[in-house]
Amino acid sequence: TESGTYTFTTTNAVGCDSTATLNLTINNSNNGFDTQVHCDTYTWIDGVTYTSSNNTAKYTLTNLLGCDSVVTLNLIILNSITSVDTQVHCDSYTWIDGITYTSSNNTASWTLTNQAGCDSLITLDLTIHYSPEIPFISQSQSTTLTTVDLYNNYNWYLNNELYDTISGNSLNILEAGVYTVEVIDLNYCSTISDPFYFGVSDVLNNILSTRIYPNPARNYFMIESNENIESIEIVSLSGKLVRKYTSIDVLNKLSLSGIQNGTYIINLNYFDGANSIHRLIKTN
Repeated sequence: TESGTYTFTTTNAVGCDSTATLNLTINNSNNGFDTQVHCDTYTWIDGVTYTSSNNTAKYTLTNLLGCDSVVTLNLIILNSITSVDTQVHCDSYTWIDGITYTSSNNTASWTLTNQAGCDSLITLDLTIHYSPEIPFISQSQSTTLTTVDLYNNYNWYLNNELYDTISGNSLNILEAGVYTVEVIDLNYCSTISDPFYFGVSDVLNNILSTRIYPNPARNYFMIESNENIESIEIVSLSGKLVRKYTSIDVLNKLSLSGIQNGTYIINLNYFDGANSIHRLIKTN
């Protein structure tokens, strides 16, 4: 089993010693492991495609010395993940692919790399329901507001605060203010109405023909007046002072930054002691 020089002595046919010398070289076989890590499948040198981990497969090669070389496979198969992302939304939905979908979709897909380093394929299963049309509020009696009778749930708001949640489309009211209604359909999609002013006029007192615009306003509003204004007060419908400006010129651009959406009373105070009162709607 070892390389070396060996001698053997024997007696030949005529009775004399005969010595044989052996110069022996032993070439060793090679045994090794082939470690492989792959996603889903791997085709080895034996031509077999493996779909699961394997540490028993062997393959025999001939090494450079002409001896057999046995290789044992040490294969780890990491699996990719295929999943479905089910989403239900109203009107639109922006998925992980960055696309905003406005209709149902079950074909969009997106490939991620999972923790094992393998591809993970996600397919979108999106259902889009459309919100109801904007409801219209009307006054059917002196203290009753009504809207379209198509839905099961109605949220009524007074001055942007929830006033009542009912299943019917009519509301009995006792307070002056700005009313809106949110209608909710069976898919839980909702739409809110335009404001309905009950007992509140656009201009409450405007003795100096002052104009406020735009109204509704988003980021700012302007004041147009023939008189110099000493101060401006923005007051909530509950009477809370929200913001006050002083030393304002005739034409002004006033920021609404930081003021929540809603209906507000604008008090304009003039240097001569007069004042005018307006209503302003702050929206998105």
